[in-house]
Amino acid sequence: MRPVNGVLPLLISARDKGYTKFILPRANAEEAAYIGGTQVFAANNLIEVIDHLSDLAPIAPVAHKTYSPHAAARESVFDMAYVKGQPAAKRAVEIAVAGSHNILLIGPPGTGKTMLARCLPTIMPDMTFEEALEVTKIHSVAGLLHGRGVVSQRPFRTPHHTASTVSICGGGNRFIKPGEISLAHNGVLFLDEMPEYNRSALEALRQPLEDGVITITRVGGAVEYPANFMLCASMNPCPCGNYGSADKPCTCTPAQIHKYRAKISGPLLDRIDIQVEVDSVKYDDLAGDALEESSAEVKKRVEEARYIQRERFAKSDIFTNADMGEREMKKLCPLDKECDDILRMSFAALKLSARARSRIVKVARTIADLAGEEKIKPEHIFEAVSYRKYDKFI
Repeated sequence: MRPVNGVLPLLISARDKGYTKFILPRANAEEAAYIGGTQVFAANNLIEVIDHLSDLAPIAPVAHKTYSPHAAARESVFDMAYVKGQPAAKRAVEIAVAGSHNILLIGPPGTGKTMLARCLPTIMPDMTFEEALEVTKIHSVAGLLHGRGVVSQRPFRTPHHTASTVSICGGGNRFIKPGEISLAHNGVLFLDEMPEYNRSALEALRQPLEDGVITITRVGGAVEYPANFMLCASMNPCPCGNYGSADKPCTCTPAQIHKYRAKISGPLLDRIDIQVEVDSVKYDDLAGDALEESSAEVKKRVEEARYIQRERFAKSDIFTNADMGEREMKKLCPLDKECDDILRMSFAALKLSARARSRIVKVARTIADLAGEEKIKPEHIFEAVSYRKYDKFI
């Protein structure tokens, strides 16, 4: 009996329809061990199945396991403690993770954009069992479990810039498989050097970023996969990478800079809540022995902010500030006159869209949560607006 893909969602669906006993290939036993309310028997071949059904040699049921996000935790080679300098970028990353906001890191080559992105999983809160089950279902369908029982760590997917639209979104001829954006569900999709990606692949991100799901339609049918991920992207300010640098001169023409930046469309950039510049670091800062604040310390603040959000959205199907709709914002993010005046002036000065205004309010709500404030204050609005400066350059 050979292992098959998609056992986990199949068993859960069958259990919900009243079935409780199952015989599976032994290689699929590990993922079935986490499904409560079932009795699973793992067999190596059909002879064992016949002997079991005939009571000649009954197979012992697979022992149930309890989910623990710490059980499979592994030490990461990336830690915020080793990111030298960059206080503004690290602050932006913390806010992004606390509210599950999309973030774009802009800066010259070698300033630490990729390292900051690699540190994201180390400051993200542990997955609940429900979240882990959703992620495991997707990885099971994609055939990526490889004998693991349950995915206990948040996904961090980094497709290469040569990835096709199908590999990003999902698809296939005979069987519609999930793509990178679904494999990043409840985790992070990192696009390094974002302008180098295929334009159609980037534009395909727009609907999942808005809805949290993606519908893939092929001749054989249509499949809807979850795609509620946090987008983290990085890019240089220009083709040579030195535009705005105090250390190296830019060799690009204005036309080249415009063409490079125009690879990221306005509608896609509009869906990125936080856009932050990552500056060059001085040698003395890099050579120093002192460590920066560790990922563990940042994670504590992130978890406190996420706890506030769980309490706020306890009676809804929303989990983070980034998931709020207009109705929730009206109720949970009231702005006083001073905050509204600041937002009004920013809206006019930066020529922001209605979507950008909503995302500024959501980011401000997250900043207030990190500060332990019940209401959004002017300083929270000011900081949230400061993360939208790049909009006017595209």
